[in-house]
Amino acid sequence: MPINAVLARLGAVRAGALDLFDTVGFGQERDLEGWRWAGLRALDTADYDAWEAACRAQEEADARAAAECDRYVRRDDVPSYSMAER
Repeated sequence: MPINAVLARLGAVRAGALDLFDTVGFGQERDLEGWRWAGLRALDTADYDAWEAACRAQEEADARAAAECDRYVRRDDVPSYSMAER
């Protein structure tokens, strides 16, 4: 609550059901160990904007890789046929 109060005084505005802590992105890591790893991953960035852009680029790359992998998963709800059945 004290952090949310400070964020409110700084002008942060809630987004939907999220509290201010989550709205500004602090909820990404909720414990000290998570923030330690986030800090280590951010060592090669010049500022917060560069770090955020790198995180978003990685998330997008992960999503594209998952979508590409998903293309090759056999679906039970799709009928299969062989070339001989054509």
